Amino acid sequence: MGDKLYLHSAPYGYKIECLQRDPKCCFTAILSTEIIPSKITASFESVILTGQAVFVEDPAEKRTVMENFVTQKHPGYEELGFRMIEKQLDKTAVIRIDPISMTGKAYLG
Repeated sequence: MGDKLYLHSAPYGYKIECLQRDPKCCFTAILSTEIIPSKITASFESVILTGQAVFVEDPAEKRTVMENFVTQKHPGYEELGFRMIEKQLDKTAVIRIDPISMTGKAYLG
């Protein structure tokens, strides 16, 4: 949403413990990739975002983020998704990454 990156997770585990100790983080996404056998390589596009992780505590912001996930990733199933959000919102961690820098890299073969 906007210029922020949001993740959702169980509210416990190694990732949560690490971010609680130190909110500096990095997120990497491979946007596309294709093996090029004749060149013994692969084409790719990737992005790396560094930033500060913030645990979203405001229930309204958490709900908005989760509803956006459902709307974007599960069109046509909003009603079911929104019911699941209501049941699970207090059991879900929502993490906002406030970007500090973003870099991209590509090799198109």
